[in-house]
Amino acid sequence: MVIDDNLKYDLYLSYSGEDFDLIDSFKVFFEAIGVRTFLAPKNMPTGEDWEESNRLIIQNSKVFLLILTKSSDSSDEVFKETITARNAVKEQLYQLDKLMTFMIDVKINDSKIYSKVVSNTHIINATEKQVGGVKEAFKKLINDVMISIDMESKDQIFEIPLFNKVIEEIETITNIEDKFEEAKKMFYYAHFETALTKFQAIEKRNINTLSYLGFLYYFPICSIEKDKREAQKYFNKAIENNDYLGYFGLGLMDLKIGNSNAFLSFGKCYEQIKFSDQGFEQFLVGYIHYFGGTTSREPNYRKAVEAWCKSSESGFLWANYDLAMLYQKGARGVAKDKQKEEFYLSKTRK
Repeated sequence: MVIDDNLKYDLYLSYSGEDFDLIDSFKVFFEAIGVRTFLAPKNMPTGEDWEESNRLIIQNSKVFLLILTKSSDSSDEVFKETITARNAVKEQLYQLDKLMTFMIDVKINDSKIYSKVVSNTHIINATEKQVGGVKEAFKKLINDVMISIDMESKDQIFEIPLFNKVIEEIETITNIEDKFEEAKKMFYYAHFETALTKFQAIEKRNINTLSYLGFLYYFPICSIEKDKREAQKYFNKAIENNDYLGYFGLGLMDLKIGNSNAFLSFGKCYEQIKFSDQGFEQFLVGYIHYFGGTTSREPNYRKAVEAWCKSSESGFLWANYDLAMLYQKGARGVAKDKQKEEFYLSKTRK
């Protein structure tokens, strides 16, 4: 198949479909400054063999730009496109410096694609802390693309609104971890509606949100309207990534209906967090002992108290209420203690 001039582009964007909004902002910006940009599926010719057309477009584009995110790093399609670009270098259809990688939320040591196909390409890393941050990294990318396609880069292009739009989209991704920590903070301090909104906003970008969303829809202390189906959906997704909180959530659901699988789930959670010094995780360890979710499958209230005390000492407030209630009622291995009950109740009000 002979490719005509209408299918020759200055810039080919390789990306994951999960990042479409971000990549579309790239395309709109580059087109606005005169860089003819290919973005699938928008620019893919109709009625043609997709793979063959894509291969020819990659080979005939002046610059191949891989937008490396956590999503694209695990994309088989992106990997194939990058291999096609590398092969074009071997066939001397490309110069290596025109095969570019813009790293957004993937660190080099964590990347699957990096060591295999892009380690010696032209890399601009927006994940590294640097003067000017994301904005300077994107400016460098623009200048490098312009040089590679023999266009003059002018300072005015950095002043157009579309430039800031791309920066906002990039920062939405690069700040995901900070947003996740903020959502957890709202969750731990019992601002559940706010936590729900914050977790939902980053759900597609951070798989660790899944178990927290399940928790919010199921766990009885949460004021969100209970939704067992939503909770189970999120917990099931979470355990696909071996998430300890997902296992704990499914254990709770099974325990409620008398399903012995609860103890298998609690056990998988316990093995991941039993030595943790984090308050929330020790809070869960306490409940696993309380429910009997270790190998003995017998409640161990003394060990529950030990874990909740560690949780309380680390500053996790929820544990204080459970300690107060246990000392109020007493249990096997834990004597009633009015003084300790009042002490831990007072800590719940801090």
